[in-house]
This record gives sequence, C-alpha cells and structure tokens, in this order.
Amino acid sequence: MSLKVRRSIPDRQRPLKSLLPQVESLENGISDLSRWIDEGEELLATHKVDGDINMLEERLEKHKVQSS
Repeated sequence: MSLKVRRSIPDRQRPLKSLLPQVESLENGISDLSRWIDEGEELLATHKVDGDINMLEERLEKHKVQSS
C-alpha cells in the first residue's frame, strides 16, 4: 500500500465515523417500529365483531391505547 493511500485513510474514515450514530439511531427506530407493528397485528387478530356493546367498547379502547 502506498504512502499516499495510507495518508488518505483517516480522511476517508472521518465522515463514515460521523454517520455511525445516525445509522444506529435509524436501526433502533426501525426495530421499535417493527415491534409496534407486531403488537398492533397481534391486537387486531384478537378483534372480533361479536359479543355485546361493552365488549366491543373495551376492545376499541385497547386499540386506541396501543395506537397512540
């Protein structure tokens, strides 16, 4: 490896290292969003349009809480 190439490595690494926290934050956000979607799908799977009005209102309230 030439000396010129070796000298350029730190300059090339600097922008990449500065992006790392942003990439990690994005990955965490994607994981959180995926978990939220999974929980929502599980909740929706429990919804049935049967029973009395009180049961339906209770399910609706659970859905509102999960969605907020």
